[in-house]
Amino acid sequence: MSRFSNRLISLRKEQKMTQSDLAKLLGKQRSTVSGYETDGKEPDFDTLCTLADHFEVSVDTSWAGTTSAATQTWCSATTTPISSGTTTPCRQI
Repeated sequence: MSRFSNRLISLRKEQKMTQSDLAKLLGKQRSTVSGYETDGKEPDFDTLCTLADHFEVSVDTSWAGTTSAATQTWCSATTTPISSGTTTPCRQI
């Protein structure tokens, strides 16, 4: 399994979510979430941002190990502050 898959499983289980729960949140089929976790499928950028927002993590090396400079720049430009003083990634302002 990829680093992304392992991290997604870990975050989902920490919140006591099933694959079906996560699929509903994403507007996807459960089999799609299963693919993210086991088959090496990768979410599109909008889905990745939804995941990051939900799990309150950034879209960076903590997800997949590497990101392109363009992705990092886009996410940096589209963050908004949240109450704790940190930023939430990929929320358009």
